[in-house]
Amino acid sequence: MTGYLEMQDVPVMGYEVPESKLYSHEAEYAVIGAMIQRGDLIEDMGAKLEVSDFHHPACAELFELLLA
Repeated sequence: MTGYLEMQDVPVMGYEVPESKLYSHEAEYAVIGAMIQRGDLIEDMGAKLEVSDFHHPACAELFELLLA
């Protein structure tokens, strides 16, 4: 897409950060929490995310359990 930056192209504090290093445990907790509170989000999140998208092992395991 034109007009959009790729994550690896965005400098952070003057350093290039590889896309594989970008993660937020807080964001992962928020996704899992939202899925627990609103069961209707489970199917939608399951279609958009994969277990491998989670960096924190506990979040990955919870995500997998919620999809089961």
